Amino acid sequence: MIQVRTIRLRSYTADKTFGVDADFGPGLNVFRADNSSGKSTLMQSLLYALGFERSLGTSLEVPLPFAMREQIREEVHGDLLTVMSSFVSVTLEDQGGNEFSIRRDVVGGADRRLVRTWDGGLDDEQSSTNRKDFFLHDGGSAKNEAGFHNFLARKLGWELPSVARFDGSETPLYMETLFPLFFVEQKRGWSVVQGPFPTVFRIQDLNRRVMEFVLDLDVGRKRRRLTELRRKRSALEREWKAKRASFLEARSSTFKVEGIPLDPTAEFAKEGDFTLHVFYDSEWVPLDRAQEELSESIRELEKKEFSAVEDDVEYLKDRLASKEEELLEAMAGLAVATNDYNVAISERNSLARRISTLNEDLSQNRDTLKLRNFGSVLGESVSSGSCPTCHQNLEHELLPDASSAAMGLEENIVFIRSQLKLYSSLQANVEADLTDAVTRLKSIRELVSSLRAAVRSAKADLVRPNSSFTRADLEAIVRLRGKGDIWKEHEEKLREEMDGLKSLAKTWVGVKNEISKLGNAELSMADKKKLKALQSSTQSLLEEFNFRTFTPEEITISETDFRPQVLRTDQDGELVEREIGFEVSASDGIRLKWAYYFSILTVCRDLGGNHIGFLVFDEPGQQQMKDVDLSNMLEWAAKNVSSAMQVNITTSDDRTRVRNALEGTQAKLREFDDYILKVIA
Repeated sequence: MIQVRTIRLRSYTADKTFGVDADFGPGLNVFRADNSSGKSTLMQSLLYALGFERSLGTSLEVPLPFAMREQIREEVHGDLLTVMSSFVSVTLEDQGGNEFSIRRDVVGGADRRLVRTWDGGLDDEQSSTNRKDFFLHDGGSAKNEAGFHNFLARKLGWELPSVARFDGSETPLYMETLFPLFFVEQKRGWSVVQGPFPTVFRIQDLNRRVMEFVLDLDVGRKRRRLTELRRKRSALEREWKAKRASFLEARSSTFKVEGIPLDPTAEFAKEGDFTLHVFYDSEWVPLDRAQEELSESIRELEKKEFSAVEDDVEYLKDRLASKEEELLEAMAGLAVATNDYNVAISERNSLARRISTLNEDLSQNRDTLKLRNFGSVLGESVSSGSCPTCHQNLEHELLPDASSAAMGLEENIVFIRSQLKLYSSLQANVEADLTDAVTRLKSIRELVSSLRAAVRSAKADLVRPNSSFTRADLEAIVRLRGKGDIWKEHEEKLREEMDGLKSLAKTWVGVKNEISKLGNAELSMADKKKLKALQSSTQSLLEEFNFRTFTPEEITISETDFRPQVLRTDQDGELVEREIGFEVSASDGIRLKWAYYFSILTVCRDLGGNHIGFLVFDEPGQQQMKDVDLSNMLEWAAKNVSSAMQVNITTSDDRTRVRNALEGTQAKLREFDDYILKVIA
């Protein structure tokens, strides 16, 4: 929800100041003046202040008359005076009841892409402690922290969804695409019942996406959820391929893995396993078969004749001591290798964080430079030695002398880019160091495993009661057992990594199941209830506004694009839905738009939605409607638009009829006898 409180226009010539301060209240506001007096300028200035020029078309030209851009005159036949500078300021009230103001220069001031904001009313700019500058109509204005439409969306409590373009890419549902449902301007706004919506953003099914969002339909959320899930599914499949490749590449030259599918599957998520092959006896064999053959070889050695143990005791003791010493050295090397690995991991993570921070700083500095180039002066006062509030010089005690000046934005951006280049280079070196550390760590772990096996074998031989194996047999058994331990260790490690792949596959299955449960994006019962209420309200208001081309009951709401359509009987006697098109008169087209837009407003009020509770009808009587029609619309609006909403109407209709229509209501009427922009200084 949002409401306008005040619109201020100022246009400066060489020696005169023209302007107007128009106050708005909650509920219905009617501004009445003769044609060519500038009343539409008042509403167009709101459109301009909010940066919604592209709601009117592809051009970013200022949608304001000459009086705000080039030349202005004091009287109808007076001399034209050159406009030196001009601006628009607006005070709005957000959904929390807090006032904030915005200012946008038109000519002779800051770049038109700069928007100044502050908390409070129009006269609180200098005293406000929360002044900020934002940018418009430049990359990131809808997403970046310094983007004005990002700021405005937060004020409205909106989280704009992503929608599909015609080229298949995704884009936010820009605010400019939504505003034609809240603002009907006099030139193009009355030409169609729904919209017209801007096509410059190349969004698929734009009118449907806008209506789904404004009415907050489940089908829209469902479609967006499906899009999000499909995007997540694709990301999981990419991650699977990357992990699978890494899993296969990480194997030793004497091991290979089979049985991992190219893509995640439900079967693998539930019962997934792999087959590990080892290179044994000059061929690739499954691990279980190789282990069986290895065990058989060890059993054959153990069946050999024993020799007296006392003959080899000293040798075994020396061998045990030697192996234990080698194991201690290997363990020390393992500790060093582990530390090197941890250091490399830490450095890589630290560099990644630093690069991420630098990228954020670069983005913020670019936005700040962009704002400065557009004319923003916020943030420069203190650096120049003046108070940002009262603009007086600050004493040196508050600004101690510094040995060097701070870098400017351009220098800072160059510095950050150089830092990014440096840290990116360091990151490549750290990745190389990490690869070396992993290789050394694996190698030492294999050595430690082999030495532990040798120590265990030597200790086992020393405790035998009366006999011992020959030296050759002992060494053969040690080697075979060491090989078996390496196989087992590698298999255990792979199975640990396999848990990650299975977990990924389970997540993929969960996402796929959710997509299946959601099915196609169809209207829910709650959606159909809203559309039925929209249709019923539209039909009721058509009766109220004297719609005559069809009976109100023949006008229905399409479930495809949610536009009004007509229900007629064809030649076969069957009811068919048809586009209204040119079958209605110009005046009935205006009546239909009134009824449709008011119905959207009230349905969102009663059943929930993302409507901002705000409407502008600029010259709704432009089509020379019958007197009673405009009066009926004004009477209905005055009685039914609550203080929680705001409807703003400009008209040049007869003064007496307008007053009579609003008499006895809470509606606010402001009349202008001459030009709205008058000399004020």
